[in-house]
Amino acid sequence: MAVPTTRPWPEHDPAHVSSGIVLTLLLAFAGFACLDALNVLNIGVATTIVYVTRLERRSAFPGGLSFVTGLFVALFTFGLATVLGVRSLTDVAGGSDITPSTRYWAQLIIGILLIAVAALTWFTEPVTPPWIRTVARRHPWLLALVGLALGYAEAPTSVPYLSALAMLASRHPLPSMWPLLLVGYGLVAILPSLLILVLSTRRSPRARRVQRGLVRTVTRYGPTAIRVIFLGLGGVLIVGALLHHSALGLR
Repeated sequence: MAVPTTRPWPEHDPAHVSSGIVLTLLLAFAGFACLDALNVLNIGVATTIVYVTRLERRSAFPGGLSFVTGLFVALFTFGLATVLGVRSLTDVAGGSDITPSTRYWAQLIIGILLIAVAALTWFTEPVTPPWIRTVARRHPWLLALVGLALGYAEAPTSVPYLSALAMLASRHPLPSMWPLLLVGYGLVAILPSLLILVLSTRRSPRARRVQRGLVRTVTRYGPTAIRVIFLGLGGVLIVGALLHHSALGLR
């Protein structure tokens, strides 16, 4: 007599769990990338390139595309190196377990850092370097190097990107197509700058209104939205860590 086989419940099915993890990563990467896309400095550089090339009656697309390509390459290579580096360190220290105390202390420190970043940048605004105009006017081919340099300078201090990379590196094993997550993140992060360049190639008044509206909206509301999100997320992390005060060793 054949013994009937039972199928596992969906929440215990490895395929179901794996798909849930991938979906969580996709949503997290999309959200963090949207925050990174509100980078006022990158949009300011793209707008400056458009302004300078219009004065000289040239297309902004070649120089602007070089700039956003440099940004994308910097984000992708930094993310690739960070994930592989973290995984290598994890493999070396494979015998050590992360204790609840370590986890909650890390959560508390990250929350404090998020609030500190939001507070310290509340009254400061990034300014587009004036030499960008000279480079865009005389040496547009150098804009690719400008994008690389700016991307490598911003990536190590980008809290959304570092958070996304930390989530990815903590997965065991890594998703099979995980580099595509980095590609998607980079494309979303440069999307506003790329959209400004595409709109600059259109001569219609509507395209110019959309471009001005996009730049005005991002520069006016983008930094404030990011700071408010950092404050809220930092507060949630701190409260969550303090609720486990016994694991922190606090009385």
